[in-house]
Amino acid sequence: MAYAVGSLVCAFAPNLLVLVLGRVIMGVGAAAIPVLSIIAVTKLLPPDKRGTGIGVVSAAAGSEPPPDRPSAANRSAPRLARVVLAHA
Repeated sequence: MAYAVGSLVCAFAPNLLVLVLGRVIMGVGAAAIPVLSIIAVTKLLPPDKRGTGIGVVSAAAGSEPPPDRPSAANRSAPRLARVVLAHA
């Protein structure tokens, strides 16, 4: 939510100071995303599956697509997560 609010602040920034403030808010929101995804995994999965779930989230977060093919990893990460969690 903070990321979206920061983005809106940036979009309607009347001057540089407000733009920088919006970018700071976006940075706080972006920093919270990985932590919140791991919290969601621990809340949703039973204790014996949490390690696998956290591993999938960490692997997906660490697998950045190459700059010339941004959509290749975006298509394969959800499939990989389903396969790993189905066989865990």
